[in-house]
Amino acid sequence: MARVKEFDTDKAIDQAMEIFWRNGFNKSSLSQLTEATGLHKGSLYGAFQSKEHLFQLCLDRYMSDTRNAFSNSSLGPKEYIGDFFSRKLNCSQKRREKGCLLMNSSMEFAHNAEEKKKLDTLLKGVQDNFKTALSKGKEVGEFSKSMNVNQTSERLLALAFTMENMGKLGKDKKFLANIANGTLSELKIQI
Repeated sequence: MARVKEFDTDKAIDQAMEIFWRNGFNKSSLSQLTEATGLHKGSLYGAFQSKEHLFQLCLDRYMSDTRNAFSNSSLGPKEYIGDFFSRKLNCSQKRREKGCLLMNSSMEFAHNAEEKKKLDTLLKGVQDNFKTALSKGKEVGEFSKSMNVNQTSERLLALAFTMENMGKLGKDKKFLANIANGTLSELKIQI
């Protein structure tokens, strides 16, 4: 008779995510993951197959709020982008040591083609939210009709990366706001 699962999968993923976020994938040991989740090695592998699969579930959880964020938002395009970067500014100050899990992972796996491909898909999701907001903004007259949506969405993604990394390096809120406002001025947005 198979044993009944006696743990909360969502809670275990959240606990593992904290370990991966703090240490990165490569520096997160099996013993750290079992300690954080309260699961024995066999149970951890039985539930999640592998460290890699657990990590992917953690990234999916982390990104779940980001997918279709603009489409699910009640904010207008300009307001959505301003709010995104205002939250990024505040988060970069609150979680300096940790940074952004997606961006940290992108740097860690920059030379691992298989993992990089998965992370690129998640980053594309962030950029696609920007594209959707920018396109809608052009349509409703919030942004210039001549704006190149692809190029602008690339700059916004790069800005998000820059803010996270500079925040992790200890740059203060004023410094990060200046960087953001320089890029966002093209869209007539200030944070």
